[in-house]
Amino acid sequence: MVSADPIGPRPRDVPGMSKRHTMLYKCVHTTIYDYVEQVSLCHNLLHLTTRSGPSQTRRSSELRISPPPSVMTERIDYFGNTATFATIEEPHRALCVTAINVAELAPAPPPSPELSPPWEVVRDQLCTDSARMC
Repeated sequence: MVSADPIGPRPRDVPGMSKRHTMLYKCVHTTIYDYVEQVSLCHNLLHLTTRSGPSQTRRSSELRISPPPSVMTERIDYFGNTATFATIEEPHRALCVTAINVAELAPAPPPSPELSPPWEVVRDQLCTDSARMC
């Protein structure tokens, strides 16, 4: 199950732009593994942490794992993603992993008018692409 809920607009200055509003999103992802037989040991490599980037800032990140892991470590992989390694060393028939991330998204800057085609060109292209329905 995955959900992403906006938390609300946040005022923030975006360099080179007038005062704009950012949006906070809380994303919750849950994966449940149900095993046919009891599992005594499992090793997991998780990539469930939101990344920060040019228009997105990670505000918080939490992993909830049940049963709780006996070993849990984080590292940054080659591509800049957070990789979490978790080992569960107790017998279990189900594994539940929930990632809760809060990210702040900045609005995209408006396109530069000189880099945007005239509306007539876009209209004509749409007519061509939709099998001449215009």
